[in-house]
Parts: sequence; C-alpha cells; structure tokens
Amino acid sequence: MDLEEACSDPRFTPPNRDELCGSAEETPQLQRAKIGQAFEYTQTFSDNTPPAHWRITVTKLVCGIRSIPRAAANPKWQGESDVPQYITATPEPGKEFCRVDATLTNIGKTPGSSMDFADVVIDKGQFASSSNDDEVTSNLNNLLNEDTTTNPGDTVKAARVWTVPTGSTPIAVLFPFETVFSGPTHRIEM
Repeated sequence: MDLEEACSDPRFTPPNRDELCGSAEETPQLQRAKIGQAFEYTQTFSDNTPPAHWRITVTKLVCGIRSIPRAAANPKWQGESDVPQYITATPEPGKEFCRVDATLTNIGKTPGSSMDFADVVIDKGQFASSSNDDEVTSNLNNLLNEDTTTNPGDTVKAARVWTVPTGSTPIAVLFPFETVFSGPTHRIEM
C-alpha cells in the first residue's frame, strides 16, 4: 500500500498523520501529484496582469545533503575576478539540506516569472525555509537559469532548499509558496 492509499483509509492513524497526509481541515484544496508526474498550474495576480499558465514536473526531492557547491554568497567577494562570488553552502551542525528540483514550462500565451515552492514535509514534520535557505535557493536558481522571465513555450529549471534535522526522510513538497492572497494548491509526494 502506498502513502496515497494509506491516507485515503480512515483506519490509517499514525501520530503524524497530518504531516504525512495533510490535515483535512487545513488543506482540503490541495491537489496531489507524484514526483515525476507533470501537473498544470495557473498563476494569477492581484492586479490586471494576465495569468501565466505552467506545466510543472518535480524531478527530484532528496534530503541528506551535507553541502551544495557554489550556493552560498562569499563574504570576501567584492566584485574582483580572483575571488569567487559563491562558495559551498553547508547547514549548521546537526542539520542537513533537503532539495527539490523541478522543470517549469510556460504553456500560456504571456511571459511569466518562475515560482517558488512552499514547505517540505519530512518524517519529522513540515518545515518552512529560513532566510539562509532563501539565499541558498536564490543563488542556486541563478546558477540554473540565466533569465528569470520565461516566455511562452520556454522551460526553466527550479530548485528550493530547506534546512532540516539530520537523518530526515522526504515525504512531500508543497507548491506554490504562500502569499497574502493564497496558500499552496499542490502536494507533490514521493
């Protein structure tokens, strides 16, 4: 029995059921997908900007990462060519990184800017990103893509990093990042 089947069974009642399956009271609108399964998402805006339409495929969700090369800002860099702008990112002691990788294809008729993932769900609970995680994610995405605007028909790569306790097992990732107007709409599971 896989996690989706287990979560649909009312007899499945482990103590961390809400983290594993999502709370029915908190997230009734979440659509579910699996790693490697494409889903479509329409990005709407609070002004008169036309919506952007995306096809998104999460290609990987892994934990246990001890370092990410060229993903931390180098405090010694001042613009000179002999000092690297980025150095290896490492989590604090007792922690590790979880990382999601995805492809986002603009399937609409207007340009769009790539979106971000919300929280990661692991065997130890649901984790939000820290400001350090945001910096590592931004630097990583700058390395993956030269341009942040995605025209119709174009595909970009995206990544997101979270710092979690050492020994964590990934379960799912939520998408997209919460705003004042809406929360995540998709739960992408292992």
